[in-house]
Amino acid sequence: MKRIPFAVLAAAVLVVILGALHFAGLLGPKNSVQAQVNSDIAAARSAFDTIDVQWASGRATFDPPHMLNPPDVIPPLLKYPPSADVLASMSGH
Repeated sequence: MKRIPFAVLAAAVLVVILGALHFAGLLGPKNSVQAQVNSDIAAARSAFDTIDVQWASGRATFDPPHMLNPPDVIPPLLKYPPSADVLASMSGH
């Protein structure tokens, strides 16, 4: 099997990487006016897209809190609690 020379392989990899960067738009000339317009549009949208507008449009919702350590259920403190009649007589009613 014939081996490919290292220089040819390195050149091919470099061409593929540069082509990918070019088609991604990272190597082309930048238009400063278009970049400023895009920045202004993003700033205007973020200025009016507040939490109030998000809540009114239904994009923001309230998630109820979930306790990480919920309290334990407390058992009755009296082993033999009084009946309603005994409790009424004890309280004077």
